[in-house]
Amino acid sequence: MLLSIHKIVIGESKGWKLAIVVGYMIIANWYSAGINCIFSGFWFIFEYARNYQKKDSAKDQLVNLLKNGLSYVFAMVLGIMLSAFLFIPTVKALQGSSRGDLKWDKLFDNTITGDIKTVLQNYVYGATSAENSVALFCGCIVAIGVIAFFLNKKSKVSVKAKCGLLLLFAILSMYWKPLISVFSMFQDVNGYWYRYSYLAIFVLIYIAGEYFLGSEYGMVPTSVSAILLSVMIILLNHARHAQPIREVYATSLMFLVTGFAFGLVIFIKSKNINIRFYQSSILLMAFLCIGDSVYNSVLLMDKYAEHDSYLRSKEAKEASKQISMIQSRDRGVYRITQTYAGINANYDEAFAHNYWSLAGYTSSPNDMQRGFLDKAGYNIMGPNFCVVNTSMLGIDSFLGTKYVLSSYPINGLKRVKDIGEYNGRKTYLNPYALPMAVQYKDNNVAYNLANHFEYQNSLYSKLIGKKVSVYQPLNFSLVQEGDIKQKKPMIYKVSLPKNGKYTVYGMIPWNTWVNAELNVDDKYKIPYSSWLSPVVFHMSTDGSKETANVSLAAKTSYDIKRDGVAFYALDLKEFAKITSKLKVREPKFMQIKNGDVKIMTTAKEKGESLYLSVPCDKGWTIKLNGKDVQTQMIGDCLYSIPLRKGKNNLSMHYMVPGFFKGLVETLIGIILLGIWITVCKCFKAREIF
Repeated sequence: MLLSIHKIVIGESKGWKLAIVVGYMIIANWYSAGINCIFSGFWFIFEYARNYQKKDSAKDQLVNLLKNGLSYVFAMVLGIMLSAFLFIPTVKALQGSSRGDLKWDKLFDNTITGDIKTVLQNYVYGATSAENSVALFCGCIVAIGVIAFFLNKKSKVSVKAKCGLLLLFAILSMYWKPLISVFSMFQDVNGYWYRYSYLAIFVLIYIAGEYFLGSEYGMVPTSVSAILLSVMIILLNHARHAQPIREVYATSLMFLVTGFAFGLVIFIKSKNINIRFYQSSILLMAFLCIGDSVYNSVLLMDKYAEHDSYLRSKEAKEASKQISMIQSRDRGVYRITQTYAGINANYDEAFAHNYWSLAGYTSSPNDMQRGFLDKAGYNIMGPNFCVVNTSMLGIDSFLGTKYVLSSYPINGLKRVKDIGEYNGRKTYLNPYALPMAVQYKDNNVAYNLANHFEYQNSLYSKLIGKKVSVYQPLNFSLVQEGDIKQKKPMIYKVSLPKNGKYTVYGMIPWNTWVNAELNVDDKYKIPYSSWLSPVVFHMSTDGSKETANVSLAAKTSYDIKRDGVAFYALDLKEFAKITSKLKVREPKFMQIKNGDVKIMTTAKEKGESLYLSVPCDKGWTIKLNGKDVQTQMIGDCLYSIPLRKGKNNLSMHYMVPGFFKGLVETLIGIILLGIWITVCKCFKAREIF
């Protein structure tokens, strides 16, 4: 991309090649392409300044700038058009997420974050970037070349000044908030710091190339650069121990060895010593540079490698076998979820093993779906996902979750005995799971947002048409206040139902993370009020006790929402009655596939609607008896289709929003590219573009 810009500026290219590069780049990875496209604008300015010719008149310079600038802009726009069939649907998808909103406020926060000295301090073997501290190591030879370029008296001052500004820009992009915001695509970054640091690394390599590829370089700048870097790395890391001292000294030593080895190459060349000796010194230099990179790569691979890759592979095979056995015995339409004894965010197994789940992890999720799950008890975690590592029978059944893979038994679920245990999880059948579509009489039942359990009660009330309580509150008391200093946990005593079958749940919501361990009668222990932890937890009970003790041992504080603490029991007998009534309202014909829904049903009276466990989305085209229908929503998320008295044939087809529009733009882009190439070839002698 940058090479194409360089050729546009010096007049060797008319820009159509840049359009192809940009289009391919966006198709391959739109996110990094966005970062690259932003950087390319700054690079165009640098290239123009770098190749500025004073001998040309001001008018010629202005005409040249406009001509090249138009070629650059048109090529970038055309590149976006070439990728529009994929890029526009991506933008449409982002609009359904908070990630679709650009955060402009950081552009006006004129502050420096972090310590700029860490650019050099972290230029050692094995260093990795952290918040406010970037690591740009890309070889000792590169750093030597950069310093030597500015020390070299034979280099033009004007070129040094331009490259110096470029280097300053690259460094500020890591520490100055407006530039951080720009290269973070105007989003708040909460991890994977400096994902665009390869741009700064490119700048370092470019400036080093200016020195090493120049016709005039000397032994002195190289040797002095090596000594300066070696000393500064040691001093900075002794002042503040940021990196392992062993790697600091190893890097320092390599600076000296590389610097003097290159100086030796220069000396041998200048003295015209035996050609074989010169070739041997070049070979030695190559081995030093390769060894330098290999050693750093080994250290980084040790940090980033998945050491349990074999176990993960085994886990994947086990999971695939378990899912295959479920699907072979039950070819219906349903969802599957998993539980974890601890905390986990491996939520994308459904994609790998081809089943429908409530869990999912993506950088830009649909916030409407996340909001619904959050109200139901699967709490939102960060900007990416909801915590779905427990099983709440109420909402699971409402959403058609028929099977649960669990490492512990859950009251109400039935063990599927002909399917073995895989990855420590047995297969359980949920006998209360609703079908994916249920008819109900439209009503004005309101949604109760008092807490997650009451909200689930109101969902069932909506379908039944009257207020029902599948979850019933339990009495509880706080028997011991938590004390961090004395290491006393917070303890609640919960009164359990005396009669009937039930499943018990609790929630102890927090204002801030307290990083605690939750313990229910020493039978169920999980991290709580921390990253990846659920809000609603399952309480394992067998009916033999009248009370249960719930202990919360926090590490930081007991900043708990006291008025939000709640414990509820799901009355399985009442729940069975309600779900049985709803199951008989399943349509007589229902076919739900990925992106395609067909349902035939009969409405006996006016005012009936069809609840669909399908999230609302702009991509759906919905027809009822061949005509468009005005849809409604259940829980501000799931479809509710008003039916007409008599027979109803419902058809739904999903098309990725923006695909056709993007496809048309791509076709127009291809036509414009063809015209541009043709014009450039036909009028090659006349520079009209």
